Amino acid sequence: MTTGPLRGIPVALRSPLIALLALTLAVVGGPVPAHAATDTEITGTVVPPTGAPSDWLSRVVVTATTSNLFSDDNHRATINPTDGTFTISGLNASTSYFLTFRDPNKVTADGWLRTDGVLATGGYNGHRFSTGTAGLTIAPQLAGSIGGHLELPAAFPTWLRDDVDIEIFRTSFTGNNREKWLHVNADGTFLDTGLPVGESFYLRVNHNYLHYAWVTADGDLSLDSADRAPVTVGTTGLELAADASMLRPAVRGTVHMPAGMAGAEATLSFEGPINGIMREAKVQPDGQFYFGAAVEGGSYRISLYNRGALLNGYYRADGTWPEEATDATEVAAGSVIDLHPVRAATISGKVSVADGVTLSSSAFALLSSSKYLNREVGVEPDGSYEFVGLRPGTAYQVSIHNRPSWAAATTADGYIGTDGLLYPLTSDAREITAPASGIDATLTAFTTLEGRVELPEGFTYDAATPPTVTLHTQSEFMGSLDWSELGTPVPVAADGSFTADGAHPQALYRVQVTWPDGRGVYWTSDTTVPVADESKAGTTKPRSGVVVPLRDAPVPDPEPKPEPKPEPVVKVAPKVAVKVLAKGTTRSRVRLQVKVRSSKVTRPTGKLRVRYGKKTRTVTLSTKHRGVRTFTVTRRKPTGTLAVRYTPTGSSAKYLKTVTVKTKVKKAKPKVTISVPKKAKKTQRVKVTVRVRTSLTSKPTGKIKVTYGKKSRTVTLKSRHRGKIRITLPRLAKGTHKVRATYYPAKKWRSYVKNKKSTTSKLRVR
Repeated sequence: MTTGPLRGIPVALRSPLIALLALTLAVVGGPVPAHAATDTEITGTVVPPTGAPSDWLSRVVVTATTSNLFSDDNHRATINPTDGTFTISGLNASTSYFLTFRDPNKVTADGWLRTDGVLATGGYNGHRFSTGTAGLTIAPQLAGSIGGHLELPAAFPTWLRDDVDIEIFRTSFTGNNREKWLHVNADGTFLDTGLPVGESFYLRVNHNYLHYAWVTADGDLSLDSADRAPVTVGTTGLELAADASMLRPAVRGTVHMPAGMAGAEATLSFEGPINGIMREAKVQPDGQFYFGAAVEGGSYRISLYNRGALLNGYYRADGTWPEEATDATEVAAGSVIDLHPVRAATISGKVSVADGVTLSSSAFALLSSSKYLNREVGVEPDGSYEFVGLRPGTAYQVSIHNRPSWAAATTADGYIGTDGLLYPLTSDAREITAPASGIDATLTAFTTLEGRVELPEGFTYDAATPPTVTLHTQSEFMGSLDWSELGTPVPVAADGSFTADGAHPQALYRVQVTWPDGRGVYWTSDTTVPVADESKAGTTKPRSGVVVPLRDAPVPDPEPKPEPKPEPVVKVAPKVAVKVLAKGTTRSRVRLQVKVRSSKVTRPTGKLRVRYGKKTRTVTLSTKHRGVRTFTVTRRKPTGTLAVRYTPTGSSAKYLKTVTVKTKVKKAKPKVTISVPKKAKKTQRVKVTVRVRTSLTSKPTGKIKVTYGKKSRTVTLKSRHRGKIRITLPRLAKGTHKVRATYYPAKKWRSYVKNKKSTTSKLRVR
């Protein structure tokens, strides 16, 4: 029953009467706006309903917002508690706003203002008002309730009953008159106490696994919207009973976990051929599952996903779980099946440490494969490690790292070889086929490479400028091997002996001897023939007794002839530009292009040290790169600041300074396009095609919202769509409609990809 100022007045007459009320108040000197609105203001009057408390105007809130959701932003109205006039200031002159009304004491119903002065309960039916609008009237109605109990079919799963809603549609509105959703509790009860008294609504039961069902005049539920009947605010004793006809076709059954894994968490995905349906169903602790969004006559492929020890894959009738969808057994809608997952393969082992080495609490094992992304597990205090969830028959490599993932190595880490030792290069790694156990390794310390340089007779040794020995080692990046210097040169003693520390016991090294005058030679496996060409140098593992025979070499001049002093060299800062490349950047890696330019050095050399989050990586910039180096770094966080420090080496160090630059890793901008026919008939259901492209993946997922006029439709974009989906719109009225698509990334991509709108296309309906 309506108890406010509109009591007893038909709904169709309320809008013009509200406008007349505002005019009358202005004529008789009642509550009117304090002043005409400027181009950054909106003004109006709030009219209290009959029966409202005396301090009601001092408690209510009017807000201007650009969203059709309630928001307490800075655009809150100043309301005169005496006459109800309000002013909203500080608005953007070029922006239109929704006006929201809220009553914290719930005496009156909240809502969004419409042009006719009525408050819509749902934001979909609110109106955007331009700045400069004056004379608005807000006439709230007292708040009432609609409630009752919904009895769902016995076959509907109990664990899904808390997800059911009842949509309400205001009978006095035209067009998209859906106002809000009433949540149905697990016990079937539902109640909303914030609805406007005197109004009536159509009620529709809503769930993905149920057909739409409308409340009829006799309190039953009907699948035919023609049978619906309005429910007046104040009705709280509805008793609704849904029968089996409301259930959509389903695939249900039980997952029987392997022994010892009862209650393991798992998710099933259902992929259907019709409209690219792909939805998930969570396996319950007792093993039951229910997928009720099937299409009559459709068939589905079922895949299982589990982060633990189960083998992920597609259901197949023979009990295997293949990796490819084409090998799956299709299950018809309406089937009741039993699924028997199997345990996945594991790779396990133990890390022991040599004397003098301590196992770090941050030590980890890294599993790599040519087919799958790297996986990391921690090494337990007793040295044990285990990788679970692996597919049998797949070849892997395992490396051991005695440090945090972002820190430099302090021990001889590397790939486990066939002999249980750790090697720095993948070419020496053991190929491990899952399942496998006993993949043990021994962690050792860095060692030394020692030897002696046979100095030529007549050579005058000067301790201030002695000959030096430099070790060169191989580094691996994206399948290619490069030689680089290890540490700093070590001096040769007066007796020719030298000791180089920090060498990996399983790595190969080139040994370079450099004279004080800058000339250098390399050790070869033929110890009588040192060479000046590095490509002809020999290699050796760290050991003692490396002899570089230079007895017959020309004696270098210990005091080179003085040359004319060159003019002082002024170091300059090179121009370092860092660019995040879209191609090659993924959720786990960031691909960078670093350009180093200077007028003094055409082919700069040096080291590029990149830090992103807590992860660092150093790469070499050599002359062959011509100042441009492209490489990737680990992506430990979706976005943030990335720093690159260029340190010149070799001849570049004479002319160039060390420079640090920063850039930002941002969300990728997808490209969203929509294909819309130019013309259509009123009787047709128009089909539009939406395409989403992003450099991060060829299979983007998320939501696609197609807006046509003031209406919209939202569908799910799954990976099987490969970024392209076709959407059927409802029949449209005659006229020209503006159609636009908006892509909202799924949770998996939300931190990496931006929301994006397509351009607007026009559709003419005849």
